[in-house]
Amino acid sequence: MSKAFPRTLSAAVLTLALALAAIGVAPVAAQSPGGSGENPTLPPGAQSIDSQLSEETATQLLLLDAEFVAKHTAGDTQHQLSVEKAGALRKTAAEEAGALKAATPAGPATFAGTWSEIGPNPIVQVARSDNALTPVSGRIGALAIRKNGQFILGAAQGGIWTYDPGTKLWTSRTDNLPSLSTGALAVAPSNDMVVYDGTGEG
Repeated sequence: MSKAFPRTLSAAVLTLALALAAIGVAPVAAQSPGGSGENPTLPPGAQSIDSQLSEETATQLLLLDAEFVAKHTAGDTQHQLSVEKAGALRKTAAEEAGALKAATPAGPATFAGTWSEIGPNPIVQVARSDNALTPVSGRIGALAIRKNGQFILGAAQGGIWTYDPGTKLWTSRTDNLPSLSTGALAVAPSNDMVVYDGTGEG
């Protein structure tokens, strides 16, 4: 490092100190207010911030504070959540999540037994390895089950299907999507009619 750098730094610090002295700014040691939390008292010689601000500046700061809270609080401008309401909703959600974890699953252990093929019949497809015609079935990438017991199936390359136990038929639900590759499915805990589709499948 050259010798010029320390001299330049020293000159900059000296210039800043002279400028601050010229405008009457002096360093002040931080002091915590005395008194109780409800009624703090200022140390001798200190002035409250309110007495140093103009009414216009104080109003501007309050607006900036309100804007910050609005940006960091859930909800849109029409259905804005207050900080208190957001906290209460978060507490309720945490309690409900704890109850779900502690609950014993009802009904039989669905996945304890062996799986058996019930259809549809395999289709013939050209195999990638040797280009021979090979019977294959669709590969399942994901499965979700709604509260009413409805199965929602995600085929690896065939989109999302729902099963109607009354008609015993599967219905395709996503033929119009740009990607039919499905690797994950989840039913939204807040709304049983909302299903999240994770497209793409390795």
